[in-house]
Amino acid sequence: MKAAYNDGKWLPDTKGYTVRGGYDWVRSHQIKPLWYKLVWNSWNVPKHSIITWMIMHNGVNTREKLYRRGCCNSDACCICENAPETQSRLFFDCGYNKAIVSLIHNWCGLCISFSGAMAGGYGNVDVKMKKPVYALILNACVYHIWAQRNSARINVTLMMPSMVVQKIKDEVGQRIKFKCNAKLSRQEET
Repeated sequence: MKAAYNDGKWLPDTKGYTVRGGYDWVRSHQIKPLWYKLVWNSWNVPKHSIITWMIMHNGVNTREKLYRRGCCNSDACCICENAPETQSRLFFDCGYNKAIVSLIHNWCGLCISFSGAMAGGYGNVDVKMKKPVYALILNACVYHIWAQRNSARINVTLMMPSMVVQKIKDEVGQRIKFKCNAKLSRQEET
């Protein structure tokens, strides 16, 4: 593709500038991170992917960040109140999170690993068909842990880990059913 920007100036083009052309030019210069397919795939629920994407970019406002900015009077974890609420603590080290991940493992046998996901790993999954399901479950876990953290902070309420896992199971089941029905519908059309 012809260079479109040089030394702080847009270069003239005989075809004219289009937003799509500019977007494609900018996008083509970016390398996708290792975790890209874990977060952005058609199996995931979009609102789950957005939270996971924010976490991958260290973009969620944990209490530790809010405390540093002067927006709250404590940096203690909203869930356990035992340590500062950092992103690492909330998603990797908190006992509440570990209980949810353990129940998920008991349910479907997948070893959900948030730190592994950040490195682009799929835990103990090696079958291609299971990778989208792993990503779906991982994103649902992240979303619901974040939702419970917000509930603990705002409403001072917290669901039992087993109830959170039941919500995850329900959403994952609905999404898998939707994806499988959509695939069958497309096959029937041809």
